[in-house]
Amino acid sequence: MQLKSAEFDTLVQAQMARLPAPFAVWLERVPVIIEEYPNPADVGDDDEVLGLFVGTALDDPEGADLAQPPAIYLYRQPLLDSCADRAELEAEIFITLCHELGHYAGMDEDDLKQLGYD
Repeated sequence: MQLKSAEFDTLVQAQMARLPAPFAVWLERVPVIIEEYPNPADVGDDDEVLGLFVGTALDDPEGADLAQPPAIYLYRQPLLDSCADRAELEAEIFITLCHELGHYAGMDEDDLKQLGYD
């Protein structure tokens, strides 16, 4: 799927506006950074990573890493490559945002799967 960067950014903004509480509240505390591809230093050889949460989760305030503040990365090209059309892309961006915000809130993969954000 092809989409200009500005259009992709607009889709991300639209999906951010749709987030349910408490995800929308968590989003106020964590920046979302869009990058073209993941950094291999962050994800290893997994080139299918769509998003990544970095930093300290809400449920671990004592583990706060001031050198790595919380942030969510969305990877434009892997998201585009994983979707056949615009509707699928919108849904995948939404799920990826919820998934990474869930990690920020301290949820593990099982929690996210139960919520449908896997």
